[in-house]
Amino acid sequence: MRGAACLIGLMLATGVPAAGSVYEVLPDGSGDFPTIQAAVDAAENGDTIELEDGTFTGAGNRAIDFSGKAITVRSVSGDPQFCVIDCQALGRGFVFDSGETAAAVLSGVTIRNGHDDEAGAILCDNADPTFINCVFRDNSAEDFAGAMFLWSADPTITDCVFSGNVSLHYGGAVHCLHSSPQFTDCTFSGNVAGYEAGVMRCIHSSPAFVGCTFVQNASGEEGSAFHLTASSPTLDGCIIAFGAGGEAVHCYYGSHPVLSCCDIFANEGGDWTGCIQSQLGAGGNVSLDPAFCSLAPHEDQDWRLQSGSPCSAEESGCGLIGAWGVGCDTPVRRVSWGAIKSLYR
Repeated sequence: MRGAACLIGLMLATGVPAAGSVYEVLPDGSGDFPTIQAAVDAAENGDTIELEDGTFTGAGNRAIDFSGKAITVRSVSGDPQFCVIDCQALGRGFVFDSGETAAAVLSGVTIRNGHDDEAGAILCDNADPTFINCVFRDNSAEDFAGAMFLWSADPTITDCVFSGNVSLHYGGAVHCLHSSPQFTDCTFSGNVAGYEAGVMRCIHSSPAFVGCTFVQNASGEEGSAFHLTASSPTLDGCIIAFGAGGEAVHCYYGSHPVLSCCDIFANEGGDWTGCIQSQLGAGGNVSLDPAFCSLAPHEDQDWRLQSGSPCSAEESGCGLIGAWGVGCDTPVRRVSWGAIKSLYR
């Protein structure tokens, strides 16, 4: 419902008609067009391309270029776990580099196994598309951005999951250059960078995060979550926990992150350190075990909160912290640092 309301609002705000032609594409090549790219090529502003559940592979179903069009590509079911674009490590998923606006929408799909030198799943270059309820999983890059590369781009990303993405060098999930993306209710888990920024590397950028969860991300050196250069991100109501490698947030050259109502806890290289040290205890910021329902590996992970979690809407004093509400009745228990380190062995 939240994604649908957001989509309607975007159409009204940008002047794109809510009604247009609707095209259907099926994984077996049937439907109105044989591939997603063929449907995009035929579509006009205001049109919608609906993807039936299943797994899309092959040429025309990866490196999909919106070509500047104000169109929507979405799954019919609205559930990304059932509608998958598998790039088979032969290229990235989508390209937005023709001035796309917020009226270019990707919704309700999973992009997995994307691979490129930069941007394993999504390339945004001078474009501001919208992503709603998407999953970016197990994508990889040789240099920058295991999942999403943003260059002079201000996309809106809502209710999305970035999980298991890898960059051999910088930005396990996202690389952000001269960009100001908006992330709301997003989850970043198990992303890895060989050198810096397990989640996001920012250069001259000002991303905003509202109600996001960062958990079990890792870097080889600095910034298990963030590595900032001349950047000033804002984080409101976010959790950064159980990171491996570097500290949660690493700053270079005049970076000034601003955090409010955030919980940073049990990151191997440090929590409230360096450029964010003075913000602990101010503006609702804490360092407490968020008490996730499960820290088990892979499929058994559950980033919802235990009853009584200090990040729950009932306990925090800030409303809900993180992307997930209470989802289990297990009493809150404190976790030792030895137990946390064992997660990475």
